[in-house]
Amino acid sequence: MSRYRRVPTATWDKAWFRALSRPQPNAQTLWVFFVSGPQTSIIPGLFAAGEAALAEALGWNLAGFRRAFRELEAQHLAKADWAVRVVWIPSVLADNPPESTNVLRAWRTAFDEMPDGPLTSEARAAVEALVEGLTEPFRKAFAEGSRKASGMPKPIQEQEAVAGTDPRTQEQDSPPTPSQAHTSTNRSGVRTPSRKHVDAAWVDRDPVRAQW
Repeated sequence: MSRYRRVPTATWDKAWFRALSRPQPNAQTLWVFFVSGPQTSIIPGLFAAGEAALAEALGWNLAGFRRAFRELEAQHLAKADWAVRVVWIPSVLADNPPESTNVLRAWRTAFDEMPDGPLTSEARAAVEALVEGLTEPFRKAFAEGSRKASGMPKPIQEQEAVAGTDPRTQEQDSPPTPSQAHTSTNRSGVRTPSRKHVDAAWVDRDPVRAQW
């Protein structure tokens, strides 16, 4: 049975931690930093950061950081798209499944804020595959979130419910409103324009019909 220990991401920024002796660039320390460092996002294993910023955070020179990263990359433990500054640690996702549907919705929001690119798409595909193995509430939450994130239109029934009317019953054009003086009162006591003055108003606004 696997055992886990929580390490606050703020540890790396604590004064007492920064005062400790630093290791030389190495893949083990880089792995721990990738998993628990302050740059990590709410999506397990996926975050946006450039190699220069990461090297500076570790107190390493850029060449040393790159050597350590190549070790992780060779073991298929880490991937990076430095052009858009995205890092993906695939194995972290399996160890950190979403604990609730709200967490899954938060992941969706975080994806919307990540830089676009093949690596971000790969990470999203991994999350989608993970969600497929979860219970129905999780799958539903992710599906609803994906529809909102992609800008898909709501079904027509939802649009009608919001508008309070059925757009299929509305006329394409509305007649011009005549003055209140040319109105009549119906049985319900509502004042409405007479047919005569509506027709006259249309003729006034249509030069072709005005010639008839």
